[in-house]
Amino acid sequence: MVSIREKFFYPTVALFWFALYVYVPFLSPYLMTIGIAATTIGLVAGVYGVSQLILRIPLGILGRIAGNHKLIIGIGLLLSCFTFILPLFSHSWVCFFITRLLAGAACSTWINYTAYMLEGAGSSANRRMGYVMACNTGGICLSQFVGMLFYEHIGINGLFIIASAASGVAFLLLLLTPFYKGGVNGDLTGAGAPDHSLQGGETEIIQKNAGENSFSAAMTMFAEVIKNRQLWLCSIIMSLSWWVLFSTNYSFTGVYAKDVLGTSGMHLGLIAFVAQVASVATSLSLGRLGKYKLPERKILVVAFLFAAVYALLTPFCRSDNALVALQIVGGITYAIPNVLLFANAGRELSDKQQILSMGVFQSVYSFGMVFGPAITGILYDLTGSYVIAFAQIAFIALFAAFLTFLQYRDSK
Repeated sequence: MVSIREKFFYPTVALFWFALYVYVPFLSPYLMTIGIAATTIGLVAGVYGVSQLILRIPLGILGRIAGNHKLIIGIGLLLSCFTFILPLFSHSWVCFFITRLLAGAACSTWINYTAYMLEGAGSSANRRMGYVMACNTGGICLSQFVGMLFYEHIGINGLFIIASAASGVAFLLLLLTPFYKGGVNGDLTGAGAPDHSLQGGETEIIQKNAGENSFSAAMTMFAEVIKNRQLWLCSIIMSLSWWVLFSTNYSFTGVYAKDVLGTSGMHLGLIAFVAQVASVATSLSLGRLGKYKLPERKILVVAFLFAAVYALLTPFCRSDNALVALQIVGGITYAIPNVLLFANAGRELSDKQQILSMGVFQSVYSFGMVFGPAITGILYDLTGSYVIAFAQIAFIALFAAFLTFLQYRDSK
């Protein structure tokens, strides 16, 4: 049964991701229209990953030691609320750069969201994470739809106001969420523990183990986690996947559409929305197939091969409709590694190591967020060719397919 804590927390998750992405499809094209160079656009898009690269591991360790993920989540929401007000005062590239840097810092708390919902989950862990991920993708999907409908009427400033308001509402919902007092943070998955969630309330068992939550114990476990080959392989492959995504759908696909095709705000939103819907549908399909033994390596290789085709075809689209249709391929190829690599990155680790492994995983894949858009922007400024810029993205996708084929092994 769904507890009171979950009933307040799931909308918080959805609003958190809604706020982070409602303006994203329109930011890079907007920067292009006010005369910002492609290199700078790439840096603004990529800096979102810098703060995540730096903060996600420390936040995972801090949440484990302090045993208070809710506090960190609240700070992230307040930061998000403040961050999206900044562009209302200036539309310089520096202001947008700072905004994206701070948005990345707020996004870094995602590891604490997942940890908070896994505390004391017991046998309901899979159900809770299923709902959390549904709120994640649903919030982003809703944000793209809202942006598509309202961007042409309220502009980029209006979307930032909506993002700030959504963060504020999420913070208020978090305040209403009952604080979890029980559970050993050393075993955040609740493996082997009973599920104490009851309709109308939540039974909380206090069983704090200070030894397991000490800094030295956390660092010892972290040292064990970073030795795991499977974790590093999945992290690197996922980084390449995010390189492709952030260089295309979250930055230069929109720039190309606005610059070459003269795409309207409605169609810019539709491009992002169609990709997100395809991603959600693919994620749900893979979830339904989870009970079967999937040929993970083959599926991943095929996904990256199609991602390469998607990137190569993008600069040859000569109409909005063709570009929108192509996003179906983009959304599918993004969703497959997102689901399979998240699920399998820490499969060889113990339950106690899972949260720390997610910190490493999410930190390493942030490299793709940072360098993908930056290098794509630099290539375009040097060559003046979208074909060359997107060919580089296709090369990264092909390299991911090659690495996956050589090194990835299906789960047993």
